[in-house]
Amino acid sequence: MAAGFAATPTQVILCARMFLGFEWVLEDEGWFWYGPGTDNRAKWTALKVLSAANRQVDIEELYGAMARARFPKQGERLGPAAVSVPMPVLQVLLSKFQEMQRSHFNDFRLAPEIEDDAPAAYLSPSELMICAAIKRHGGVASRRTLTEELVATEQIEKITLNMALMSSPVFRRHDKGIWTITGYSFSHEALQKACEVKRQLQLVDGWYEMEAALPRSALDRGDWFAPAASQPYLTPGDYEILGIDGTTRYVENPVGDPYLKRFGYLIGSAGYKAGMAYLFGIAVDERVLRVRPLPDDNELA
Repeated sequence: MAAGFAATPTQVILCARMFLGFEWVLEDEGWFWYGPGTDNRAKWTALKVLSAANRQVDIEELYGAMARARFPKQGERLGPAAVSVPMPVLQVLLSKFQEMQRSHFNDFRLAPEIEDDAPAAYLSPSELMICAAIKRHGGVASRRTLTEELVATEQIEKITLNMALMSSPVFRRHDKGIWTITGYSFSHEALQKACEVKRQLQLVDGWYEMEAALPRSALDRGDWFAPAASQPYLTPGDYEILGIDGTTRYVENPVGDPYLKRFGYLIGSAGYKAGMAYLFGIAVDERVLRVRPLPDDNELA
């Protein structure tokens, strides 16, 4: 210790209680604080989430948001909060802030006097734009939709979109490629539409492309059932695979799903493993297929 000698937990508590503002949060667990301070991460997280929500938010959602949030660290790095606060402690702390109200013991909402000004006051410009885009689609949107509406129209840089989705407690990945807002309700219809958009092929540098994964069965038997989204872009006959020796044949099966013959063998020989996700592309006019690794920001997909 800095004092130059060992101290028991009881001695530490006695010293801590000498400072102005000492208050127990959960005495049985040994949690105390000195008030909200000027950089309270729990308050910052909760106000952001409640500003974007359209309903009361329970403590479990706020706890999850706190775990997802990334804060400035030394240099330019972002990282999680320095101290992982247990959920019961977080619940007690949030109930102490006058900017939010607790109801039904576990649910929180903004205090009425700050509701109208809250979004602009607590959300960054990029968070506001992303929230607006997701809300336009009923509270849930694919990452493809966010890229098309915000990045392609130059309203936001791609790296800014990535950083916001990665570091803000406001956004939550519902599933791979599907993003929602913490504490914001959405319908099954809106989710279904977002999933349909996610599955559509994108035109990238002349290639119609989609994310795919090779199942173990395709490696074992060689043939790969073509994803439904790719079928309108394929016609019966042989296709080359860019950078891989050999050809695959697209077969329209009258008694089952259409498939690419020997495709599993060919990309398996190129090092692709069962379950590995990759981008599957089709150059329609040239009758060429390609597989390539997912981009570096795939964890945000």
